[in-house]
Amino acid sequence: MYRVIGIFVLLFPMHTYAAQVFFRVVPPATFGDTATVVEVYLDPEGVSINALEGIISLHHSEGVTVPSVRIETGGSVLSLWPKAPEYSEAEGVIRFTGGIPEGFDHEELLMRIRFFATTPGTAVLSWIGGAAYRNDGIGTQENISSRSITVSLPSSTLNSVDMSPADSKPPTFESFEIGRDESVYDGKYFISFHATDDVSGIEKYEVLENGVRTEVRDGTYVLIDQRKKTPVTIIAYDKAGNSTSIKAPWVSPRLYMLVGLVGVIILLVVFFVRTRTQQRVKKNRR
Repeated sequence: MYRVIGIFVLLFPMHTYAAQVFFRVVPPATFGDTATVVEVYLDPEGVSINALEGIISLHHSEGVTVPSVRIETGGSVLSLWPKAPEYSEAEGVIRFTGGIPEGFDHEELLMRIRFFATTPGTAVLSWIGGAAYRNDGIGTQENISSRSITVSLPSSTLNSVDMSPADSKPPTFESFEIGRDESVYDGKYFISFHATDDVSGIEKYEVLENGVRTEVRDGTYVLIDQRKKTPVTIIAYDKAGNSTSIKAPWVSPRLYMLVGLVGVIILLVVFFVRTRTQQRVKKNRR
């Protein structure tokens, strides 16, 4: 009897973990913006996830023309983008690969999709493939479940809104870190950064390194100077034209050790000098 129950439990586990991708229609952040905005979320269901790859399909009803699909990653939980989200008009899909070094285990935003339609109709967004990977040191694959969403598309005009009057504040940098992983970027050092803008959204980043200006779509940049000795400046631009920047001068671990050693030596010298001075004062008093 006990053996039968044991086999039954093995064949039919009590619970199977599965991350869930879902879509949520949200109003545009700026008054007068006619775009349809859909946010994509991932709920890991309590399992720590540090990498995700996926394909999202976007199919609109017959007779509807969608001249522009824009993907925004501002506010995304993913800070590393080996493959930034990109829409293929020919295939009607969005492909991406992203990650976050420390992982996350609760519902978080992945990306924001903004699209325009020249005539009213509907569109269906579906998760059609991909995988999540656990933050367990070996990248165990996690199952993903999802449900499609049907979105009503009003007639909209591309670039009909000037964001400048509504957004006068520059973006804000929320994170900045240097990383290195043998599995990405050929094992080279890279920096990942993330800025947000609650009104118009992030338009782009620019990185200045050794006089070279590089435009970056996502928040990842592979360093030219792998010795990390050249100062780097990262500039974030929002869609209203505002910008903010941060600088990252590199200091090598050897230099930190040298500075620390010099500090210890200075403290010892000061202590020695004070001790000798106190001894001399005592002798003079005698």
